[in-house]
Amino acid sequence: MATNSGKTEVMAGVIKSLGFPKTLVLLHRKELLHQTIRRFYKRLGIQCGGIGDGLYRPGHITVAMIQTLSSHGLADFQDNVLLMIDECHHASGNQMLDVLNRVPGPFRFGFSGTPLKMDVLADMKLIGATGDVIYEVTNSQLIDKGFSATPLVNLIVIESDDGDVWDMRYQDAYSSQIIENKTRNKKIIDIARSCTGSMLILVSQIRHGIELRESIPGSVFVNGSDDTKFRGVVLDDMKDKSGIYIASPIFDEGIDVPGVDTVIIACGGKSRVKLLQRIGRGLRQKSGRNILEIYDFIDDTNKYLLKHSDARINTYVDEGFATKVIDS
Repeated sequence: MATNSGKTEVMAGVIKSLGFPKTLVLLHRKELLHQTIRRFYKRLGIQCGGIGDGLYRPGHITVAMIQTLSSHGLADFQDNVLLMIDECHHASGNQMLDVLNRVPGPFRFGFSGTPLKMDVLADMKLIGATGDVIYEVTNSQLIDKGFSATPLVNLIVIESDDGDVWDMRYQDAYSSQIIENKTRNKKIIDIARSCTGSMLILVSQIRHGIELRESIPGSVFVNGSDDTKFRGVVLDDMKDKSGIYIASPIFDEGIDVPGVDTVIIACGGKSRVKLLQRIGRGLRQKSGRNILEIYDFIDDTNKYLLKHSDARINTYVDEGFATKVIDS
């Protein structure tokens, strides 16, 4: 189920339809923990148990972070009936798979916008834990029906005259041609300064986020080292206040930020799964002009970075997103 299709709503509906059985919902981020508990209370009218972010309070219906649950043991869930896994594309990891194999759950559902990775072993592990795909809601369906914003992808070409950079190994090229690339960062800064609504700039490394925050007045940078309270304040601000928000991969998936009008993919990368999750942060339906502006880069500076740019472009095309190259 693509972003904005209502995965948490469907989870609540499954619990209700099955008569409120003993339920365990697995997820892997602090923000998702609290967000899911609040949504279940709203939809089901009951206070759920929670495990994670310093909390250990099992209940008849429990929302649990996989890391915390694994460390505490599974004794409280041996009579579990319904097992649901949010962002189940992570299920092929050893820790998640171990828990899925040890917790009962004759009713099992996995939820993800990008469940299958086209990796045979990872996909078979997931199917082994949950069963095969039984229902699909795509981005194009949500966009056509007006439930999601229409994405417009703007591609900016970044070139280099330095021949030595072209064959540079990936790690060095990423550092010099993405994180430290003054031309590329200036494009990001210029777009941010012209922003009139809310913007989310996605980076993969903290030093890149710090560099951009220091160059964009009034911007806010949130990353994995920030405490839950600060992250919550930022998320609330993103829902209600215009501004420029810079985020590390902690905002890649699952976070509900309906107010974002523009997303800049500053982090590069080639993963289809991660790219669609990142874009999903801005696809929530908007009042008025129901458009999401996406800015990405064709990094024609290094053979590896260009290959990654091509992979992202292929994802945009495959999803049917309108794309255009703008003046660099």
